[in-house]
Amino acid sequence: MLTSRCKCGAKYRYPESSIGKRAKCKKCGTIFTLKPEDDEGPIPIADDSDMRGEIAAAANRCKAISAEQEEAEARAAAAIALPHSGQSIRAQHVAASKPRMGTREYFRDLIATLVFLKKPASLISFVVMWVILALGILGAQIPLFGILLLLMSLGWYAAFRFSVVSSAAAGEKEVPMLSFEDGVGGGIVLPLFRWVGTWVLAFAPVIVFMVIYVGVTVSAIMGGVSGIISAGGANITLLLLSALGLFVWPMIVLCVSLGGFETLIHIDLIVPTLVKTFPMYVLTVGIVMGTQFIDYSWQAAAKKTVAKAQFEGTMMENLVNEQGEYTGDTLTPKQWEQVVKDSRRKPAVNVSAGMETDLYIRIFGAGLILYLEIVAMRAIGLYYFHFKRRFAWDWG
Repeated sequence: MLTSRCKCGAKYRYPESSIGKRAKCKKCGTIFTLKPEDDEGPIPIADDSDMRGEIAAAANRCKAISAEQEEAEARAAAAIALPHSGQSIRAQHVAASKPRMGTREYFRDLIATLVFLKKPASLISFVVMWVILALGILGAQIPLFGILLLLMSLGWYAAFRFSVVSSAAAGEKEVPMLSFEDGVGGGIVLPLFRWVGTWVLAFAPVIVFMVIYVGVTVSAIMGGVSGIISAGGANITLLLLSALGLFVWPMIVLCVSLGGFETLIHIDLIVPTLVKTFPMYVLTVGIVMGTQFIDYSWQAAAKKTVAKAQFEGTMMENLVNEQGEYTGDTLTPKQWEQVVKDSRRKPAVNVSAGMETDLYIRIFGAGLILYLEIVAMRAIGLYYFHFKRRFAWDWG
């Protein structure tokens, strides 16, 4: 039963089915409408100051919800931006990672990259890859099968470099361990072709110019950047095209690492991204070019060292008589001058004299170049990780 009161205060009880009906008060004779006692009277509201506080709090809640929705949409857009390339779920992991915005964190990670060997896991990854490269260099001396061993080591090296870019783009602090799970095709052959393809795309104008206008041989082109510079000399056009190739190469590597070659067709998205991130991209390019310069300088110095070793070995042969006795102590100045001329005229007489030195230098150089390229690859990945909100990554 429900209750209702008349204006005079009289209280009446009635069933729920009588709600809304009119009744006459037995006490005062007033006719009133039956309705529950709780519905009578105006609904109390807060005063003006309380109401303004509630409105402000509601507005703040709406802003917070809107910010969360925008962040969720940005993450969803990033996930769409990286089409699956068939290599792993690395792209999905990159899209899901929470970015740390700002140049301060970017520079902090770059500095940490320079000393990545302090981390035990990174040191182990570095040593494993160095050993593989050294085995490839030593294996190349074996007839027939040597070239196969060298290509296998280069294929693993290519896969390792792509994984370094992807791990840095995902915000990982350590250098990843080389994976052997993809077999020969997916772990060696395909990464090697992909790596060579990045250089071919970046330096296609250089290659065409060299073949048509300079007449450079294929061996010079296969020598990479150092071979191109050495063969082309001081040709201004060639140097400008090479600089352009080095400028776009980091973006090509980033796109191929995270999304595959198919992402490179979206020039309309790559160009705005370069514009929005231009200062940081120029810094990334500078790091990559710096590692290439050190690599070129090292190879030039190594060639001089090997040539010197071969020259000294040739001189020693010229200073030994048929009986195997050293004759250098009995030579006159003119005879010494003649020995030097003969050694310079035929520096390749004693090739084996510089072979051992060459192997030591190449193995040590492989470690140096490996360190430099890890720094360069991590710089490319960190460039994306810290500034990906400025990227037009809605590809695919």
